[in-house]
Amino acid sequence: MEHPGLARRTVGRLGWGVVVASLALMGSDAVGQSTGQDDGIPSGTVAFFAGTSCPPGWTRPDDVKGRMVVAVVDGGTVGVRMGTPLADRENRTHQHDYSVSVTLAPPAAGPIGAGGGSVPGAQAQTYTVTGQSDPAPTDLPLVQLLACEKP
Repeated sequence: MEHPGLARRTVGRLGWGVVVASLALMGSDAVGQSTGQDDGIPSGTVAFFAGTSCPPGWTRPDDVKGRMVVAVVDGGTVGVRMGTPLADRENRTHQHDYSVSVTLAPPAAGPIGAGGGSVPGAQAQTYTVTGQSDPAPTDLPLVQLLACEKP
């Protein structure tokens, strides 16, 4: 049931992979102008918009710019930030350290190779190889949206 003086307004865009602001009731007069009444959205709400600016009165929270937003789990702490924020359209690369040990067995007895002579090779022992992989892009499927906070 609609209340006189309140107009229904859709904020944002809904679609796969797009997080949006919720449907809100905005106070308005007979010609649709804002009356400044409370819109029912709680202070501190952070919503994502497909536009280039926040709704009137909303601000851009610095703590989510360039960051993946993850819901807290039981016992989690709200507001914890980790790592360096991503830049605009950044596909950050990453590398992995590795260390592997290989043990070579002694060669079988008897002549090896052409002419019956032995062929020199790695000695029977354990070798450890360490290093770092080549940089690789993360390639996370993502969409950039504008985060806005209701003061």
